[in-house]
Amino acid sequence: MTRLVQVEALVPYLDLLGDLAIDHFWRRCNEQGWFEFRRQHLDSRLSHPRYTELLGEENTFKALDEFAAKDRIHWVGHYLERLLTTGVTLDEVIQEIYRWFNSRATIDALRVMSVVLIEIGRRSDLAALDNVHIEPRDIAAQIIADTRSPLYTPEVAASVWR
Repeated sequence: MTRLVQVEALVPYLDLLGDLAIDHFWRRCNEQGWFEFRRQHLDSRLSHPRYTELLGEENTFKALDEFAAKDRIHWVGHYLERLLTTGVTLDEVIQEIYRWFNSRATIDALRVMSVVLIEIGRRSDLAALDNVHIEPRDIAAQIIADTRSPLYTPEVAASVWR
């Protein structure tokens, strides 16, 4: 499939396709940049958790909760890479993760937020850490200081937080 018209021709038959075929077309639309078509015709049919976690809001919140709760911090960067291939902008990703972080306000959420800022954040995005009040304050302060450090990398963060 190299042209959008090829995928559009399948719209009347989408209900007849299995989950694997829908997942394939969903990924292909992302690869080709056919985001609007994908959102309109395929997102609601998507079933695999690996892809549904990329659909935003509660799906993204669930994925981020799992990273925080199951000590899967080292997978956040991979998740962000996949998320950015779905046609969302960096600003949209950062804002959504801010909303998640503000709704959780825990040390584990701060750790995830830290990795996000290290991986894809811009200097202006660090302002989100200015008014963080999470207990224990000394641990939160260290995570924030480390996040602001230009020498701090996701690999260092993952090893320190274990």
